[in-house]
Amino acid sequence: MGLFDRDGVGILASAPTRITEPSEATTSPDETWPKFLFCGQKWTAYDLELAFGTLQNYSLIQWKSDQGSYAVHKLVHAWGQDRLEADRQRQLSSLALELMADATAQDELDPSHQLRLVPHVMASFSMFSLLYESLDELAIGRLAMVDGMAGFLFKIGRWSEAYKIQVFHFRRTEKMLGKEHPDTLIAMNNLASVFSKQGNYEEAEQINRQALALKETVLGKEHPDTLTSMNNLASVLSRQGNYEEAERIVRQALALRETVLGKEHPNTLTSMNNLASVLTRQGNYEEAEQIYRQALALMETVLGKEHPDTLTSMNNLALVLSRQGNYEEAERIVRQALALRETVLGKEHPDTLTSMNNLALVLSRQGNYEEAERIVRQALALRETVLGEEHSSTLTSMNNLALVLDSQGSCEEVERTHGQELALKVRTDESE
Repeated sequence: MGLFDRDGVGILASAPTRITEPSEATTSPDETWPKFLFCGQKWTAYDLELAFGTLQNYSLIQWKSDQGSYAVHKLVHAWGQDRLEADRQRQLSSLALELMADATAQDELDPSHQLRLVPHVMASFSMFSLLYESLDELAIGRLAMVDGMAGFLFKIGRWSEAYKIQVFHFRRTEKMLGKEHPDTLIAMNNLASVFSKQGNYEEAEQINRQALALKETVLGKEHPDTLTSMNNLASVLSRQGNYEEAERIVRQALALRETVLGKEHPNTLTSMNNLASVLTRQGNYEEAEQIYRQALALMETVLGKEHPDTLTSMNNLALVLSRQGNYEEAERIVRQALALRETVLGKEHPDTLTSMNNLALVLSRQGNYEEAERIVRQALALRETVLGEEHSSTLTSMNNLALVLDSQGSCEEVERTHGQELALKVRTDESE
């Protein structure tokens, strides 16, 4: 129900609603899921509820009150996979993928609804990927839908799931279009971004360097996509501690973006933010603060105060203020960023957890250890759930918890936390 009618708006509101008989279904390339499911006059939400009621009476679906949606019985899924003919499976798999692509493309989805779509996205992708090679003329169009779903997962911080889809998308795009095709280069860039978010910086660097070299050859050194690869490579290098090369590249990308795109373009503002980040990591706090304030003011004007990039800039400004000892302003800004991220992105989004972690750091530096400990424990628990125990951000939270405990004199727990962190780091190094 949630896919078809979200509070009376969305997909159902613009689609005819008589369910098509199986004999009417076709497998033509221009078939869409509304054409397959709906034909003729519109139904009201009341009519749809009656239809769902019939299905519920036969126990084919079940209402999940805690989720505000219906769940399809497992036997129905099993029947679809085990009893349908191959052509029918290909048809329905392709249409289901299109439905999920439409659902994930909705801008008005709240964070809880986004998370509820994740298992449906992955189930649809899993079936589609098995049948992909036999889709022929539908393949290119469906690949674009797969890419959109990967982008949705990346945006909401589900990087492990995004990685699975992005690898599939990159490999199939490269095979179909060739290594130098612009779409292949974009897919490389997206895959590198997923690696970076997962903390796999070496792999991200390798792919970014390869993508940058190809883009400079195919698109030119001043093409916006080339500058995106420059920016991403600089970010990865900075995270690995290669600050000198990172600063050189990001300054070059910023200068080119100002010339090609203009000083107020969102991508230019991203380069400003990234330059400030590199400067912060090098301890050049004064110049970093100046650039962060300038970028933040422009982002609030150009993107809006609640845009994720604006909130990232707020978070980073708070961090550099804290490192300069300006704790009062830093705390005010990071609390504001945290509140907005909880609203815009959701309480479990990795960026929200970053703000929680940074708030705990600011509080700890002010001697407010009790609240800092409470927040960093909460952030650590969520990061372990969302990102996994071995993710670099999870290890950062473990380290921060140890620092807060050390400040309070909790020696025994500090030793245990540091030992656990070290063991996980060793295990992570071995797995790479």
